[in-house]
Amino acid sequence: MKKLYDLLGIAAWSFVGVFLGSSIYTFYDYKTRPGLYAMQSAPWYLSIQVRAVFTLALVAAVLVLARKLQPGQGVLEAGGKKLEVFPKNTNYTMLYVTCAV
Repeated sequence: MKKLYDLLGIAAWSFVGVFLGSSIYTFYDYKTRPGLYAMQSAPWYLSIQVRAVFTLALVAAVLVLARKLQPGQGVLEAGGKKLEVFPKNTNYTMLYVTCAV
């Protein structure tokens, strides 16, 4: 079940990395070509704000999944079936820190 733990961490960091990369590019593009953004009715940073909301939603979903797994000691129960996602000795604090950063 360590694979799923690693996958959740990779997914959370990937969401954050894509958000940061695209935000930096948008800012750079705005600084190099402000006239292009002046033609738009929306402010130049609107796309960054929209991506921030979606990134927060995705990271929150990962955190909710991790939180749901914690009381059952890594076992997720769905439809009467039990699925062991994390081992019993999983460090959930590290999972939360990984997702939060």
